[in-house]
Amino acid sequence: SAPYVLNGVEYRGGARYVSVTPRQASSLEQVRLLTPGESFSGWMLLTIASRQATFRTAGRTLTLSVH
Repeated sequence: SAPYVLNGVEYRGGARYVSVTPRQASSLEQVRLLTPGESFSGWMLLTIASRQATFRTAGRTLTLSVH
């Protein structure tokens, strides 16, 4: 499993973003917004769907749903 939680999918200025938080997060400062092509904790965001995002790390692909 991924070392973070997919919090949501957002649309800002016509662009799609996902918000992710480390599983052991203790503050809102740890929330990250990502667009396809960006990485977080070694996982690259590939695609964003309505309530899902697909990530890749070390040749492995994982699709997460909004938590």
